[in-house]
Amino acid sequence: MNKKIISTALSMLVLIAIGAQLFKREAAQSANVSMNRDVQAIQISATPTAYEPNITIARANMPSVIQLNSQNNYGCTRELRIPALNVQATLPNTGQEQIKLSAQAKGSVLDAVCSMGMYRFSIRFE
Repeated sequence: MNKKIISTALSMLVLIAIGAQLFKREAAQSANVSMNRDVQAIQISATPTAYEPNITIARANMPSVIQLNSQNNYGCTRELRIPALNVQATLPNTGQEQIKLSAQAKGSVLDAVCSMGMYRFSIRFE
Protein backbone atom coordinates (compact mmCIF):
# COMPACT_ATOMS: atom_id res chain seq x y z
CA MET A 1 0.00 0.00 0.00
CA ASN A 2 2.86 2.40 0.84
CA LYS A 3 4.45 1.70 -2.56
CA LYS A 4 1.19 2.60 -4.30
CA ILE A 5 0.88 5.89 -2.37
CA ILE A 6 4.50 6.82 -3.10
CA SER A 7 4.11 5.90 -6.77
CA THR A 8 0.92 7.98 -7.06
CA ALA A 9 2.54 10.96 -5.33
CA LEU A 10 5.59 10.81 -7.60
CA SER A 11 3.37 10.56 -10.68
CA MET A 12 1.43 13.62 -9.56
CA LEU A 13 4.64 15.61 -9.02
CA VAL A 14 5.88 14.70 -12.50
CA LEU A 15 2.57 15.73 -14.07
CA ILE A 16 2.60 19.03 -12.18
CA ALA A 17 6.16 19.74 -13.34
CA ILE A 18 5.29 18.93 -16.97
CA GLY A 19 2.14 21.06 -16.79
CA ALA A 20 4.06 23.99 -15.36
CA GLN A 21 6.50 23.86 -18.28
CA LEU A 22 3.75 23.55 -20.87
CA PHE A 23 1.82 26.52 -19.56
CA LYS A 24 4.84 28.68 -18.81
CA ARG A 25 4.79 31.61 -21.24
CA GLU A 26 4.97 35.35 -21.34
CA ALA A 27 1.95 37.23 -20.09
CA ALA A 28 -0.39 38.33 -22.84
CA GLN A 29 -0.75 42.00 -23.56
CA SER A 30 -4.00 43.48 -22.23
CA ALA A 31 -6.84 44.29 -24.63
CA ASN A 32 -6.60 48.01 -23.78
CA VAL A 33 -3.04 48.21 -25.19
CA SER A 34 -2.41 48.90 -28.87
CA MET A 35 0.56 49.80 -31.06
CA ASN A 36 0.81 53.16 -32.83
CA ARG A 37 4.01 53.03 -34.87
CA ASP A 38 6.82 52.51 -32.32
CA VAL A 39 4.78 53.59 -29.29
CA GLN A 40 2.23 51.56 -27.37
CA ALA A 41 -0.98 53.28 -26.37
CA ILE A 42 -2.54 52.25 -23.06
CA GLN A 43 -6.22 53.20 -22.81
CA ILE A 44 -7.60 53.86 -19.31
CA SER A 45 -11.11 55.13 -18.57
CA ALA A 46 -11.54 57.39 -15.57
CA THR A 47 -15.07 57.12 -14.20
CA PRO A 48 -16.25 58.91 -11.04
CA THR A 49 -15.70 55.74 -9.01
CA ALA A 50 -12.95 53.75 -10.80
CA TYR A 51 -10.14 53.51 -13.29
CA GLU A 52 -10.90 50.84 -15.86
CA PRO A 53 -9.25 48.48 -16.32
CA ASN A 54 -7.50 48.61 -12.98
CA ILE A 55 -4.76 46.17 -14.06
CA THR A 56 -3.01 46.34 -17.43
CA ILE A 57 -0.20 44.26 -18.89
CA ALA A 58 1.94 46.14 -21.42
CA ARG A 59 5.16 45.47 -23.31
CA ALA A 60 8.42 46.39 -21.59
CA ASN A 61 11.36 48.28 -23.08
CA MET A 62 9.41 50.53 -25.42
CA PRO A 63 7.96 54.03 -25.09
CA SER A 64 4.30 54.23 -24.08
CA VAL A 65 1.49 56.72 -23.82
CA ILE A 66 -1.25 56.41 -21.23
CA GLN A 67 -4.43 57.73 -22.85
CA LEU A 68 -6.82 58.67 -20.04
CA ASN A 69 -10.43 59.11 -21.10
CA SER A 70 -13.12 60.68 -18.95
CA GLN A 71 -16.76 61.45 -19.57
CA ASN A 72 -18.97 63.41 -17.19
CA ASN A 73 -16.42 62.78 -14.49
CA TYR A 74 -16.69 65.05 -11.48
CA GLY A 75 -15.09 62.64 -9.01
CA CYS A 76 -11.69 62.43 -7.39
CA THR A 77 -10.43 60.22 -10.25
CA ARG A 78 -9.95 63.43 -12.26
CA GLU A 79 -6.86 64.13 -10.13
CA LEU A 80 -4.31 61.46 -10.98
CA ARG A 81 -0.92 60.77 -9.42
CA ILE A 82 1.80 58.35 -10.49
CA PRO A 83 4.19 58.63 -7.53
CA ALA A 84 7.06 56.59 -9.03
CA LEU A 85 7.31 59.08 -11.91
CA ASN A 86 6.42 62.17 -9.88
CA VAL A 87 3.49 62.73 -12.27
CA GLN A 88 0.32 64.63 -11.40
CA ALA A 89 -2.42 65.33 -13.90
CA THR A 90 -5.86 66.88 -13.84
CA LEU A 91 -8.21 65.22 -16.29
CA PRO A 92 -10.99 67.17 -17.97
CA ASN A 93 -14.58 66.44 -16.90
CA THR A 94 -15.06 65.07 -20.40
CA GLY A 95 -12.14 64.51 -22.71
CA GLN A 96 -8.68 63.02 -22.88
CA GLU A 97 -5.30 63.47 -21.26
CA GLN A 98 -2.06 61.84 -22.37
CA ILE A 99 0.87 60.90 -20.18
CA LYS A 100 4.03 59.96 -22.06
CA LEU A 101 6.23 57.27 -20.56
CA SER A 102 9.78 56.34 -21.39
CA ALA A 103 10.57 52.66 -21.85
CA GLN A 104 9.91 50.72 -18.66
CA ALA A 105 11.98 47.71 -17.60
CA LYS A 106 10.55 44.20 -17.74
CA GLY A 107 8.87 43.32 -14.47
CA SER A 108 8.34 46.93 -13.42
CA VAL A 109 4.92 48.09 -12.23
CA LEU A 110 3.55 51.62 -12.36
CA ASP A 111 0.86 52.36 -9.82
CA ALA A 112 -1.49 55.31 -10.22
CA VAL A 113 -3.90 56.67 -7.65
CA CYS A 114 -6.63 59.30 -7.42
CA SER A 115 -6.25 62.42 -5.29
CA MET A 116 -7.96 60.80 -2.30
CA GLY A 117 -6.10 57.48 -2.54
CA MET A 118 -9.38 55.59 -3.00
CA TYR A 119 -9.11 54.47 -6.65
CA ARG A 120 -6.08 52.93 -8.33
CA PHE A 121 -4.77 51.29 -11.44
CA SER A 122 -1.53 49.47 -12.20
CA ILE A 123 0.42 48.83 -15.38
CA ARG A 124 2.73 45.83 -15.34
CA PHE A 125 5.43 45.76 -18.01
CA GLU A 126 6.29 42.28 -19.33
